[in-house]
Amino acid sequence: MALCLGKPSASFRFATICTVGSVLGGILGYGIGLFAFEAVGKPLLNFYDPQRQVFTEVKNLYHDWGFWGVVIAAITPIPYKLFTLGSGILKFDFVQFLLASIVGRSLRIFTVCTLIFFFGDRIKTWLEGNLIESIAVIGTLAIALLLLLKLF
Repeated sequence: MALCLGKPSASFRFATICTVGSVLGGILGYGIGLFAFEAVGKPLLNFYDPQRQVFTEVKNLYHDWGFWGVVIAAITPIPYKLFTLGSGILKFDFVQFLLASIVGRSLRIFTVCTLIFFFGDRIKTWLEGNLIESIAVIGTLAIALLLLLKLF
């Protein structure tokens, strides 16, 4: 957000770089969950979710939603880190994980950058005060759209 505000004309370039970095981080999390859970993943999971409440929800979402669960985590304030680790731990299909990560992270990051591109400094204060709520609204709309797509 700071880079986009500093140079709004480069917002989409910054969004692309940020999205690629986030997806690469997701791939790293997937790899940790798949190959290094005991050594690295377990301490991370204990740090972010000591009671394993979120991870239990993650497992349930995978069971019910799979691909769409990862998309939802990538868009909303749900900890995406836990979904990346969970994807590896649960041996979720990597191609589906990768596609869901690209879709979800792109939606989240490009939404903020697009707003800054078009509205610049005028939207900065609003985004800073309402970012979580805004992402929750965008996530809710995305979930509704995904449910419609799944039904039809």
